[in-house]
Amino acid sequence: LHTPALSAQDQLKLDTVRKKLLAIAVERCAMCHEEWFDLNVNIHGVCARCRKSSKYKPANAMFPGVYPNHLPELTQMEEMLIAPVHALVQVWQVRGGQYKYTGHICNFPRETAVFHAKVPLLPEQ
Repeated sequence: LHTPALSAQDQLKLDTVRKKLLAIAVERCAMCHEEWFDLNVNIHGVCARCRKSSKYKPANAMFPGVYPNHLPELTQMEEMLIAPVHALVQVWQVRGGQYKYTGHICNFPRETAVFHAKVPLLPEQ
């Protein structure tokens, strides 16, 4: 009961893993504004993907802007209720718990300014 649970060698390995985990940092690309690990951001703040392709350059207006801090965090259901577009997608669960999409994806515009007292909405609404 008085002996340590880990040997000195195991403790050294555990400390090495901890140091490596603490050294991992989230990087942020100044061009596409993606935040993730191991983006290979250079000294100009541009990630490897943006250096290869000009798709996310500021001239293409691909960045919708910073998320406003004053807005509350919404649940997935609340987001779906106020969404201006309703997406219809066929999703199948395959062996192993994975999902796949089949067929077409249809997007239906909705009028979200109208207050509805009853959910779900009928198709004519």
